[in-house]
Amino acid sequence: MGAALLTAGLLVGLPSPASAWTVGDQTITLTLNDSAAGGNFDLDFDKAFEATTASGRDVYIYAPVGWQDSATATPDNPVPGISQGWDPHPDDEFTPCTDGDEHVITPEQIAAMGESIESIISVDEAHFGPIGSDAPFVLLAYNVPDESFYDCAETTYTAGYFAPDLLDTYGINVVTVDSFQWSLRLEQYQGTVAHEVEHLLMNYSDPGELSWVDEGLADFAIFLNDYGTNTGHTYYHQVFHRETSLTRWGGGPENYGAAYTFFQYLWEQAGGNGDGTYTPDLEYDGAGGDLLIKMIFEEQANGVEGVQAAIDAFNAQTGGDVPDFWRSTTTGRSPSTPTWRAVTSSTSRRSTCRPSSAG
Repeated sequence: MGAALLTAGLLVGLPSPASAWTVGDQTITLTLNDSAAGGNFDLDFDKAFEATTASGRDVYIYAPVGWQDSATATPDNPVPGISQGWDPHPDDEFTPCTDGDEHVITPEQIAAMGESIESIISVDEAHFGPIGSDAPFVLLAYNVPDESFYDCAETTYTAGYFAPDLLDTYGINVVTVDSFQWSLRLEQYQGTVAHEVEHLLMNYSDPGELSWVDEGLADFAIFLNDYGTNTGHTYYHQVFHRETSLTRWGGGPENYGAAYTFFQYLWEQAGGNGDGTYTPDLEYDGAGGDLLIKMIFEEQANGVEGVQAAIDAFNAQTGGDVPDFWRSTTTGRSPSTPTWRAVTSSTSRRSTCRPSSAG
């Protein structure tokens, strides 16, 4: 598979929970969406990890019941919710792909992912804003039904998503990562969690923010957590689509690359960590680029208007000289011929992105 997809806000129209359970129970049942075949399905999950952060938030990882047997499962004897051959809708015309791609999650990988979550939440909250409730944080790991789930020739897959409907329906802060190739992609999925947590925070802070701002900041969260940059996005943008609009959102990897590099540029122009360094230090320094990025996140005006307001406020507060929006996006050209065609978009934040693949 050539690329992965992260979904910022999946609107699935979930019904009320069919069974009574409390997050933290060993087994829970969630109603989830099949974005390719359509409709919803129920899936049973087992608690695979639990911890309480230093701030007192309960954190859980849930994987499909039987996930411990995923290494020995076959398409003829799959673990529902994780193995290829599992069919969430056995009576429809869609047939799952069974080409043998790895969908295995081990206890060691669960532990490594669990140990990273507190740091990810801490870094994202410090640089952007708080999770707006005391509800537990839940990471779901399962084989997300998407186009590649049914079509072996599909070159993209859903690496993760944040679905506000899961928060609304179950009252828990949920992000999801796919079960595909954890042995090769664990650090990528940790970056996926950082990306999706930013969407969770934005959903509390400013749910009307435009996609190019939200997705650019979400990709920047990967950088801030020291999981590198999303090279698939930046490469696709800078090598193949350098004239991509920054603000006319199309949902392709070039759009994510444009948005990410714009916020990277602003962070660097504002002074990076604020102490003359430009390598993420996992700390919110309250100065330099860290301060500007947080002011952009907190600004309630959306899109170009919000970014410009944050730049103006930052310059006034610090005596800085971060270029205004048009100078930032035109690299010296006049506004009539920008490198990034800065056209305000009416697209909502419900969108997708394609990070680079590992391996």
